Amino acid sequence: MDKDSYVITMLREARENSGITQKEIETKTGLPQSFISNIEKGKRYISLELLIKLGEAIGLNPADVAEAWKKDKIAELDVEVNKHVKIA
Repeated sequence: MDKDSYVITMLREARENSGITQKEIETKTGLPQSFISNIEKGKRYISLELLIKLGEAIGLNPADVAEAWKKDKIAELDVEVNKHVKIA
């Protein structure tokens, strides 16, 4: 998942704005801080379920996290379609 994706940006900004550290998220979720860091850098692809778990640890509404994930999926599909469609 790209570091500039809607959902990753939402999680990173919410965490930073709330003053929660990656270490605190590690404590709340049991996920290693290095794993959380790699998610925020776009180096790890993770499931919607895990994204929601991270969002809840930060205090985000699960529906908002799911909506951002949906936007990412639509954007990914648009890119794939555009690769295969020739405009005359």
